Amino acid sequence: PELAELVDRVHVPAVLDGEIIAPGPDGTPEFSRLQTRLGLTDPRDVERARRTAPVELVLFDVLHASGQDLTSLPYTQRREALEMVVDAGGTIQVPDTVALPLEEALAVSEKLGLEGGLAKRRDSAYRPGVRSTDWRKVKHAQHTDVVVVGWRPGRGERTGSIGSLLVATRTPDGLRYAGRVGAGLSDRDLARLEKKVAPPPGPHGVPRRDRRRLTAGPPIPRSPSRFSRSLAEPPRGARAPVRCRPRTVARRASHDRAP
Repeated sequence: PELAELVDRVHVPAVLDGEIIAPGPDGTPEFSRLQTRLGLTDPRDVERARRTAPVELVLFDVLHASGQDLTSLPYTQRREALEMVVDAGGTIQVPDTVALPLEEALAVSEKLGLEGGLAKRRDSAYRPGVRSTDWRKVKHAQHTDVVVVGWRPGRGERTGSIGSLLVATRTPDGLRYAGRVGAGLSDRDLARLEKKVAPPPGPHGVPRRDRRRLTAGPPIPRSPSRFSRSLAEPPRGARAPVRCRPRTVARRASHDRAP
């Protein structure tokens, strides 16, 4: 409801491009806070969420204004038009332009705790519905070397194959569980990994009722992180993990904030 202010801050009929954000206590957008505002219909729930997770509309571009199509204009001209069309303030924001080299802009973004940056060619047109190379989204990522210690069976298109890898980090006290990795694995990657992380052969003659409880190797200590969970104790209702010899080393990339 707080974004209804937009009507009073846009001086002419216009089509704008922007994003709704929910800033945290330090002003940095937090996707988890924004999720608390989604799908609410009861006025009391809406008002409660409005107080605990207020939102803002950040405007980046203008496509049409006063009946004119501006998409073919260079970005610099559309940016000037945006500042003329919108009277920024309150919950409606038009971020300042940053005239810095990409490396410096990303350094500022990382210092502010932002997800990354969006680089745009100044002479680029607006191409609705098209992934243009004139705009490039650059995310901050943290890379960590991890050890593959097991995997979970896949579902859907990955049925009968690896769904996600279970990884751990090396510490002076041994391996500590770091979480699951599933995105970014191609069919070729999965086929190669299946050969490397296949579980060691178990004893013969184990009754069927006991096979699903059979694990191999020593238990992995709990991690103090938010992924804290022992591989030997999967959550209730989850697919049982398959343990493997902790010999395969991979590199795990994680992003501080979700898009």
